[in-house]
Amino acid sequence: MRKPTRSLFAFLLLVLIVGYLPQRVTASDFKREVVYQIITDRFFDGNAANNNPSQSAGLYDATKTNWRAYWGGDLQGVQQKMSYLAGLGITAIWISPPVDNLNANIPDGSGNPTASYHGYLARDFKRIEEHFGNPANTWADFDALVTAAHQNGIKVIVDFAPNHSTMDIAGEFGSLYDNGTFLGKYTSDSNGSPYTVLTAKLIPVTFTVNNASPTQTGDYIFLTGNTVELGAWSTTWDSAVGPMLTPNYPNWFITASVPAGQTIQFKFIKLASGGAVTWESGSNHTYTVPTSGTGFVNVNWQY
Repeated sequence: MRKPTRSLFAFLLLVLIVGYLPQRVTASDFKREVVYQIITDRFFDGNAANNNPSQSAGLYDATKTNWRAYWGGDLQGVQQKMSYLAGLGITAIWISPPVDNLNANIPDGSGNPTASYHGYLARDFKRIEEHFGNPANTWADFDALVTAAHQNGIKVIVDFAPNHSTMDIAGEFGSLYDNGTFLGKYTSDSNGSPYTVLTAKLIPVTFTVNNASPTQTGDYIFLTGNTVELGAWSTTWDSAVGPMLTPNYPNWFITASVPAGQTIQFKFIKLASGGAVTWESGSNHTYTVPTSGTGFVNVNWQY
């Protein structure tokens, strides 16, 4: 009779142990969830004190008219709206990356200064972004958010993108930190060789012409300008925008590499199938090429 007693005891002990083990969450667990995705900075400002923190000052726009700047939303703001979300029937929230991000503006494709309000330019994956939490970059506000969510029956999904970090060509030049300790950056890596950031000699620029001169099948629209790369005003240069395969098609574009940082002049010309050349009217178009990244030019055909 003792052997069955021991077996029963072992079985009950196993049940108790398994009952306390953390259970693995699978994709099927979310099939019936109502998930609400939140870009933290754009949601709600729950703490105005962190809108313009000293370590990354100047990235906040109080008027909320500059779409490239921080607008003040934070983790406290999400926490304060938890009962509202629960009232909507939300059972899970998916928040944008909350980790510490770039402390400087970077230029977008058109050269406009842009902050990493979206969270995808991480500099320290072990600290919270000061615009979303507190100046010490601790996880206190994040922990409070999770607690409030669970109290309202809401799960928290954290957007984590380890393949996104600070840019190597602008801002902090790829600087990465381990819980506040500097590890290295693109221009100087203690584990490798120092790098020198070189200014590009040529920058890819996309030229677009709208409402191009009426054309017939077989006509071409060409781009020409005052640089060698644009043909030095040649009317036979092969950087054609087109070819025009249908009459009266209005808008055409081409990408050409032109000297970085230089102010260039250019025009579009129509080369008819019979060889006749028609120039745009008016003055030459002018454009200052950025020193890095890419450029975009959008003009109307001048009649």
